[in-house]
Amino acid sequence: MSRKPIIIAGVIAAAVGVVAAVGITGFALNNIAEEAPLTVQQPAAVEPPPTVDPDAGPVVLRSGTFVDGDAIHRGSGTVSIVDDGEQVLLVFGDDVSITPGPDLFVYLSPNGPGEDLGEFVSLGTLTADTGAQAYVLPDNIDNYRTVVIWCRAFSVTFATAELT
Repeated sequence: MSRKPIIIAGVIAAAVGVVAAVGITGFALNNIAEEAPLTVQQPAAVEPPPTVDPDAGPVVLRSGTFVDGDAIHRGSGTVSIVDDGEQVLLVFGDDVSITPGPDLFVYLSPNGPGEDLGEFVSLGTLTADTGAQAYVLPDNIDNYRTVVIWCRAFSVTFATAELT
């Protein structure tokens, strides 16, 4: 028996199988498209940020911990930016301790600890070397990231706290 009729029969069977598979797939896809129309999902609604409730009490916006300016000029303790509903304050914790020195000021700097002060804002003289104290902040404080205790008389950093 010749191999030629067997090969032809095999090719015909394969072609019929391909045509049948394409027909069935096309039929199935048409039925899916008719049964389940394409729907576009709308993006989830974005909720606005929560508002500060003045009756809820003070809200801490950012905080940090004082670190030493160097081996002689030292600082420790916590500091926070607090919105009390009426004003925004820089609040030193009860645990704050700064090496005593002459002409000490509290600055807010846009730069990080150890960097140049940049275009800083002066909040006034340091009220006390230790303990809790508060300073009223100007309206635009978003760009300031570091509290600096600075000695104007000798141009020395006594302590810094990065606000995060």
